[in-house]
Amino acid sequence: MNAASDKVSRVIPWIWLILPAAWFWRVLAAPNAVWAWPGGHFSDLLITHLPNAEFVHRALATWHQLPLWNPTILSGMPTVGDPLAGLWYPPMWPTIIWPSVVTFNVIVWLHLAWAGWGMYRLARSEGLAIWPALVSGILFSGSPKLIGQAALGHVTLVMAVAWTPWWLLALSASEEHPVQADYRRVWQGVRSGTVLGLIFLADPRWLIPAVFLGGAFTLRRWLSESWGMRDVFRDRLAGWLVAAAQAGLVAAVLALPMWQLVSLSTRQTLTASESSAFSLPPARLLGLFIPDLGGWPEWITYAGMVGLTLTLVAVLLNGRGWRFWGLVAIGGWALALGDHSPIYPFLIRIVPGLAWQRVPARFLFLSITGIAMLAGIGLDGLLRPGVISEPIPWFRRIAFAWTAMFATLGVVGVLLAGSWGAPEFRWSLILTGAVGTLGGAGVVFAGRLRRWGWHSGVFWASLVILEFILVDGTLVVARPVPSVSVGARSTAPGTHETNAADRVFSPSYSVPQNVAAEAGLQLADGVNPLQLRAYWDYMAQAVGFEPGQYSVTLPPFPGGDPGAEMAWSIDSRRLGWLDVQRVVSSYPLLAKGLVPEGTQGEMYFYFNQNVAPRAWVQRGAGLDLASTGSQARIVSWSPNQIQIEANGPGRLVLSEIVYPGWGVTVDGVGQTLEPAGGLLRSVVLGEGRHEVRLAFIPVPALWGAGLSSIGLLLALLAWRRR
Repeated sequence: MNAASDKVSRVIPWIWLILPAAWFWRVLAAPNAVWAWPGGHFSDLLITHLPNAEFVHRALATWHQLPLWNPTILSGMPTVGDPLAGLWYPPMWPTIIWPSVVTFNVIVWLHLAWAGWGMYRLARSEGLAIWPALVSGILFSGSPKLIGQAALGHVTLVMAVAWTPWWLLALSASEEHPVQADYRRVWQGVRSGTVLGLIFLADPRWLIPAVFLGGAFTLRRWLSESWGMRDVFRDRLAGWLVAAAQAGLVAAVLALPMWQLVSLSTRQTLTASESSAFSLPPARLLGLFIPDLGGWPEWITYAGMVGLTLTLVAVLLNGRGWRFWGLVAIGGWALALGDHSPIYPFLIRIVPGLAWQRVPARFLFLSITGIAMLAGIGLDGLLRPGVISEPIPWFRRIAFAWTAMFATLGVVGVLLAGSWGAPEFRWSLILTGAVGTLGGAGVVFAGRLRRWGWHSGVFWASLVILEFILVDGTLVVARPVPSVSVGARSTAPGTHETNAADRVFSPSYSVPQNVAAEAGLQLADGVNPLQLRAYWDYMAQAVGFEPGQYSVTLPPFPGGDPGAEMAWSIDSRRLGWLDVQRVVSSYPLLAKGLVPEGTQGEMYFYFNQNVAPRAWVQRGAGLDLASTGSQARIVSWSPNQIQIEANGPGRLVLSEIVYPGWGVTVDGVGQTLEPAGGLLRSVVLGEGRHEVRLAFIPVPALWGAGLSSIGLLLALLAWRRR
């Protein structure tokens, strides 16, 4: 068995690279397609990540600049502070070079492999043998919760979660020698802080759960130490301070501009109910035992019947470490309940940033981590009974009862076939019954399986893989990437020779963001969880929706269906001031100033008679085209810089969103950029002809880049001293 285990250990990295094929077996024949959830019509990959990558790629190719400002959605917002832009997370950079669905699919694949390998390494560091550690890695990287998030297009969240075991490994390495006289512990703290910083750069939404888990992991080690408590506490605290400082340095390039963006966004105004809008309903905890085949991934709790069976073994046999990982699993379930439990509302009041999460159900990843480790501990006890303390005499009786229970459940599922209940529910019963029975039988006959040597490890690993192949296969389908239609192209008249395309507005999301990015359009609508509050209030008047609500879409779709006909009160003048020349809708619109241009398929096209130029000079501080003095000419336009020639006197107004960091010079002299109408950029001009330059130089981003450079240097030094 040792020789076989040695062979397995040598091929472990290759196992993780190949294993994601089992979770995505239904879509492998379509590598160019989007890996999507079959129950949804949208994917965050198409809505957000692919358009962002295409825009950054185009900006580098066309204007030869890293776009700190994104004009493609919501009439413009900062790229530099958008956590979904993927601008600062190094593994996302290949998507900028090759902005395609294939690139994203490959990166998600590699992160799932990274997650499995990390969990395997963590389990080994906890003292588990090779096969139990392998099963732990499979349960984590192939969990329906994680695969379901990938199917929803939440690629950055998958990437951040994939770093979780590596974060714990880094903490574990920094705690091997709690009291040291040299600087090794400092560099170990730098390494663990670097991992935490990468988690933030990948997706800030996973930072708080990762800190919770890391803090509990460290506390567990501290409480278990046998030497001087004062020295241990002092050293632990010092290590955490070093790690926190390094994490802050690495994350600063995103954290500082993001903090500024959040403070000016609608996210800042979330109510208590909105902060836990996607809390896990308590009834969904039944999904621990019966998988919701094809169900909404946010509420999937299923961690695998094999995982639960081995978790029961770990508890009954008092496996080493089961209490801590059991608390991790229970804590994840409790936090996922959100406002259905008293814990989460209390934490919202004391933990900064937790109120911005909105999806407490994602704490279930902590439960997945706990179950994966518990299953490994249980299997370790079955394969190596020497590591188990005080075996329970009635252990086999409980195993028999467990097996009989799930065998009965499977029989019930078979008897219900064709008679009652949805097919998915019947198949769930059959699947749970079959896997639970096989797992229970494996526990009952653990002694005989142990005599098989390494074949027993193959049995358990194969059982987990087979179970997840069947469950994960219901969560992922292949969908073609929507191409740029003729209608979408026709909305880009290209009246500006300087690449500042006219804006398009769609109250029904008829021009998806990935289609707009490919066609080179700029949208006045859009989907993003961080929307500028000033823009939201302005568009509430321009479109006719309630400004007090929160939504990740603009305009908001209360029923969740953008194509559902709504009675909007569209103000064409306000849209015109945003340089919205065309309006596209999936249903007819009636608004003064919108002239029908025809239809194409299910899309209705309208021309806005009240459209303003991208830049104009007017008298007075308000927005009034009737008081236009002279026109302005855009000499050059790029995301970060705009050059204009204009004649005064008057106020130069641009159909661009005002935001901290945008500065202006008039004839080379710095001037004050003032908001016109509370939203647009403007500057007062004197008599005569003037050259006006606007540049976006966000100070928080500059500070963040400098601090992250220091963090990168420290990370490289720590790696050399490893």
